[in-house]
Amino acid sequence: MTELSGTGTRQDADRQPTFVPGQPDMWAFVLFETLVFTAYFGFYLFNRGRSPELFSSA
Repeated sequence: MTELSGTGTRQDADRQPTFVPGQPDMWAFVLFETLVFTAYFGFYLFNRGRSPELFSSA
């Protein structure tokens, strides 16, 4: 059988990561997509509130 030998210490295992995993560009893209979706949804709700009869007839 294969035996595993631990090379790390207990302190290394208990240490919490101090950064958010992933590339910063990926998080910027996620934030941008969230803002775009929120803008589209807000635009829809704003226009629906201004003319509900138009949306009811569609």
